[in-house]
Amino acid sequence: MAIDSRQLQKITGATRLFAIVGDPIAQVRSPEMFNVTFHSAGIDAIMVPLHVRAKDLSAVMNAAMRLGNLDGIVVTIPHKTAAVTFADRLLPTARQVGAINALARQLDGTWTGELFDGQGFLAGIRRAGCNLVGRSAIVVGCGGAGSAIAFALASAGMRSLALYDIERSRVDSLAARVTACYSSLAIRVGGVSEDCDLVVNATPLGMAQHDPLPIALDRIPRTAWVADLVMKPEITPLLIAARARGHPIMLGAETLKHQIEPISRFFGLRLS
Repeated sequence: MAIDSRQLQKITGATRLFAIVGDPIAQVRSPEMFNVTFHSAGIDAIMVPLHVRAKDLSAVMNAAMRLGNLDGIVVTIPHKTAAVTFADRLLPTARQVGAINALARQLDGTWTGELFDGQGFLAGIRRAGCNLVGRSAIVVGCGGAGSAIAFALASAGMRSLALYDIERSRVDSLAARVTACYSSLAIRVGGVSEDCDLVVNATPLGMAQHDPLPIALDRIPRTAWVADLVMKPEITPLLIAARARGHPIMLGAETLKHQIEPISRFFGLRLS
């Protein structure tokens, strides 16, 4: 989606600001995707990345949200759950999952939070050709993004869902919350099942050069889809291994790509 930098709109005193906060931040692709969208729609706005560590999140968010020309914040790893506390109100998906990845300033100065990861993932995996109804999936990583994916898959009519995370408390919590909303869904915690049609990596493993694979693929049927939420590198070690075994794959950028329009509208922007 790259465009010639000479075509970019000039930043003026009237330019509206948007930010993305995370740690790390170099891997995010939201600024490039949103800024291209802003430019294409003729919107005088810019999104900038902010590297914010967990210990500084409260100070940064409280200060940033007082800026008069900041209209929205995208939230990425590892802050999606903690950022809930900064919203004056939560929309339904955010309330259900207990995490947000976007905050929008309202006309009265208050902030509304919502979570779009699940919506973006479903749109991407369906567009890629993966049928979810009556199928089984494994979600590795039960943080904010993994929780969003788990709830989205449950809503899509899947038959069973296996959850894994190095923190067992997060697995148990997510399993209980999903079961409370989708009692007919079979949920299993821990381990790798050979009865699997989709594997989703919702951990940061794969960002760093020497990261181990988040899951061993040797017991996964080769017909199973393998999706990774990591966006840089574009083809992660997990996806390289999956493609070598003949699995159909989905890149992390697909989940983000299908969130750009709904988040922009959530921010109150008119794209057409």
